[in-house]
Amino acid sequence: MALGLSAPAISAILGGTGSRAFASTPVNGGHLRAANYDGGPNDTCDPAKGLGAMDGTLVGQLYNRLVVTKYDLEAVPELAESWESNAGADEWVFKLRKGIEFHDGRPFTAQDVIYSYQRLMDPETGSGGKALMANIKPDEMTALDPHTLRFRLQAGDADFPYVLSNRFSYIVPNGYTDFDHAIGTGPFKVKMFKPGIRSIFVRNPNYFKEGLPHIDSVENFTIGDPVARVNALLGGQVDYMLFLELRLIKKIEETPGVQVLASKSGHYFGYSVQTFTPPYDNNDVREGLKYCLDRQRWVEIINQGYAVIGNDHPVCPLHTDYCDELPIRPYDPDKAKYHFKKAGVLGQTFELFTTQGLTGSVEGALLLAKAAEPAGVKIKVTRTPSDGYWSHTWMKKPFFGTEWNFRPVANMIMTVLLKSDGPWNESGWKNERFDKLISEVRYTLDKAKRQEMYCEMQRLVSQNAGNIIPSFNDNIDAATSKVHGRLDPRRPFTGLFWDDVWLET
Repeated sequence: MALGLSAPAISAILGGTGSRAFASTPVNGGHLRAANYDGGPNDTCDPAKGLGAMDGTLVGQLYNRLVVTKYDLEAVPELAESWESNAGADEWVFKLRKGIEFHDGRPFTAQDVIYSYQRLMDPETGSGGKALMANIKPDEMTALDPHTLRFRLQAGDADFPYVLSNRFSYIVPNGYTDFDHAIGTGPFKVKMFKPGIRSIFVRNPNYFKEGLPHIDSVENFTIGDPVARVNALLGGQVDYMLFLELRLIKKIEETPGVQVLASKSGHYFGYSVQTFTPPYDNNDVREGLKYCLDRQRWVEIINQGYAVIGNDHPVCPLHTDYCDELPIRPYDPDKAKYHFKKAGVLGQTFELFTTQGLTGSVEGALLLAKAAEPAGVKIKVTRTPSDGYWSHTWMKKPFFGTEWNFRPVANMIMTVLLKSDGPWNESGWKNERFDKLISEVRYTLDKAKRQEMYCEMQRLVSQNAGNIIPSFNDNIDAATSKVHGRLDPRRPFTGLFWDDVWLET
């Protein structure tokens, strides 16, 4: 199933420093010091249990998955060699690579995959990956031989290989539980792991990807304060730092010897209204609010140009199922006023709750409020505490700020966010046609038909749902000029593709 983008599209979309890095010839050797933005005593090398950015960074250095989505977001084999499905996409057979070893020398086989996935799906494990793997019949994963694995699914899913690329689905040895002394097949091995302090991983000399990794070792630690993290980079204590705040970009851009690392992504922050709560149960109110959004100014002011315009649905231009036929909704206060008048809410005040903890959300809310004035309504921006925002405000208030990380497949984000019974259907929107399409598209293998269905879904969401999505934000990190490599567009959890990072001498 060739669901990826073309090579020219990849280059145009990703851009950034990654293109420059690959224009040079990699060299081997060196020690990389990487400063993360979160971390603490609960840091873990257990891929089934990690939640934060540090956890994602650690497991990305130690393990591999059957499938990965890389620069073009096409699903490509990693520990797998190939796969095929039946006509209904509810039975899949994966051929696994031979000759791969875990860090302690034991051979990688299909039994390791079965154990890893059953552990993910076991409620006692308490993994966030359980819901992502729910379509797999746990007792019908069968090793046809040591390097051939058959999956049977509850329902057909044409995107099943992408499911196996999720951030929890790294493969650990059969029966392994000692994650303080983690063993994987990945590019680096544990030399030291002290949760909340630092870890040092060293090059795996038996890594199955020829010529990789380039660097000899990587050191991971946390500097939570964004200014301190930048100062550590500028002062030479750090080679690479995850998550550069927009307000600090100019400092990096103006300083010799350091660089901004930016890549396009599907990450966004925006706003949602509860479609079951007056006056937001009236779609004219929702349409009016969407026409109040000046998307171009948002990208220029709030994102400082490091973003692409959104269109009130969560499928970004990186997704292969993005519908470019759907016109971007313009800023049009006259149309907004028409919808507000039709709904009988002219002159009313809408209260929008958000927090400074969502980077740019308060500033964006104020920009939206200013743009709404010519449409005859007022938006009152109420700031709530960042601590506990996701429990006391998100999905609790009728109009609130939200943030979503990137999923490599449109179906993943649309299912959890928009399906009537989706676990995080934050706006409470329910649409029978959408529910029917999101289910049927999973077992539709015809690419043209899939695109037609996804276009209809994006149109339904943009024109009817309660999601206000101004832009899709770039992932922005920073590094010294000697660091080369590509950022993972699915970040913020995995940062760089660690096995092909290299240091200029």
